[in-house]
Amino acid sequence: GNFTFRENLQFLKFLSCTLHPHDFVLIGFDLQKNNQLLMKAYNDSSYITRDFNLNMLIRMNRELGANFIIDKFKHHADYNHDLDAMQSFLVSIEHQVIHIDRLQRKFKFAANEFIHVENSHKYSLQQIEQLMSLAGFEKVETFFDSKHYFADTLWRVI
Repeated sequence: GNFTFRENLQFLKFLSCTLHPHDFVLIGFDLQKNNQLLMKAYNDSSYITRDFNLNMLIRMNRELGANFIIDKFKHHADYNHDLDAMQSFLVSIEHQVIHIDRLQRKFKFAANEFIHVENSHKYSLQQIEQLMSLAGFEKVETFFDSKHYFADTLWRVI
């Protein structure tokens, strides 16, 4: 879901070229759904998405010698209609300067400055079929969760 349609197509074409005819691929897609549902999921009351994204700063502190103060950032997610993607951001609560030892660099953040963390693209069944066909696969089966929020597709190399 982090790839755009075009990036997905490039990856899937490469994948189909590395496989043998009649090999199988099982690939999952996050399907397009109601914006309110997506907003609720990405701004969940259990803070799962927030904690997942803030963990990036924790890891940068540990692995790159950064000095992020986690409490000085907040999570923000929004749906981008042009991209058909949920976008996650970390937002600096105040002006701050972060030093990352491994890079030997400092980064300045203004209050309310966004760090773009991820895009999570949502696909229609038509887009999935298009990707499959253009990349050189044929559909064997599509499996859905009980709410049809996600699709796992089994494809075979043509």
